[in-house]
Amino acid sequence: MSYIIKAQDLCFSYDEDGTGKKTVENLNLSIERGSFVAIIGHNGSGKSTIAKLMCGVLEPTGGEIYIESEGAQRTLKVSNDDDLFDIRKTVGMVFQNPDNQLVATVVEEDVAFAPENLGFPSDVIREKVDRALSDVGLFEYRLHDTHKLSGGQKQRVAIAGILAMSPECVIFDESTAMLDPKGRQDVLHIISEMRDKMGITVILITHYMNEAALADRVLVVDGGKVLLDGTPREVFAKDKLLSSCGLEVPQATELVTRLFDAGADTPKTVLFEDEAADAIAEAIIKAKNNQTHER
Repeated sequence: MSYIIKAQDLCFSYDEDGTGKKTVENLNLSIERGSFVAIIGHNGSGKSTIAKLMCGVLEPTGGEIYIESEGAQRTLKVSNDDDLFDIRKTVGMVFQNPDNQLVATVVEEDVAFAPENLGFPSDVIREKVDRALSDVGLFEYRLHDTHKLSGGQKQRVAIAGILAMSPECVIFDESTAMLDPKGRQDVLHIISEMRDKMGITVILITHYMNEAALADRVLVVDGGKVLLDGTPREVFAKDKLLSSCGLEVPQATELVTRLFDAGADTPKTVLFEDEAADAIAEAIIKAKNNQTHER
């Protein structure tokens, strides 16, 4: 599978001259096209900085980020100012607070803002806006005032504004952090649809381990470097290493791990509640059978 984003010897410092402490240091990684990647790490680990570098919000102080854009039909460089316009059409970003991303007072006008600035004809803009609002389940709210929406609805409008640009990759920077459980579930459903039905590459920055468990691949960032890189089952099996850098594992994983440490015959590769229930039921049956044999 080909990559859409590739970081090579990437460095970044918030000092103007780039000589201070590096938030990101000599980072090398690639994101495969069409994949769903979760990036986790404690506060200050550099994960949000990496996300902003990937979409051109920040410029590297060392190394490079390459973006393979099918729309631009060429390789883009984040450090090249002439490529920024195409980069922001290719890679969209949804931020934590939707109020910081909404620019209009009416829902459909907000979603139309980006395609209008990209110079699309009116009929194309109408089509893109209607499709994007339908994709996030807000078509019937197209004429509503944005300030009257719930937090979850505002976040979906922000996502629709990104989808209206027909991006090839969307980065969610802790976009569910300010939402209630229903709002988080709505956003996660949209992410699933984007990956499975639209073929969009998704990068999710999150503090919720249950969300990271849904991804194809999990990157653990610590000190601006990738500490772990693998499938959710591979990464969350290393619970002690994660704990050492201030991270937890999904609740289902923690439960069966504690049972295992207490002597129960449970696996340590469980991620979801239904798997945990099955593993516990199987462990109980095994324990009862062992007691029967002993008698």
